[in-house]
Amino acid sequence: MLGLDAPMPQLIESLKVGARSSVCKGFAVGRTITAEPARKWFKNEISDEELIAQTSANYLLLINAWLNRQVSNIESVVQR
Repeated sequence: MLGLDAPMPQLIESLKVGARSSVCKGFAVGRTITAEPARKWFKNEISDEELIAQTSANYLLLINAWLNRQVSNIESVVQR
């Protein structure tokens, strides 16, 4: 799945949809992870440490969303 600089909530929802597909095996979402922190960093609005922290937090959020996508999918199937 490609992120294409999608907003984080939209991308997380897309991961859940992708869980229902047999061809979705992972994600490549560099811009979603780095774009906003990088914009702030280039404008000197955040420090190097804040850039690293925000980028790391975004990446961990998406990793957790990816790992939990099956759980959300299973819950929706059980509720039917």
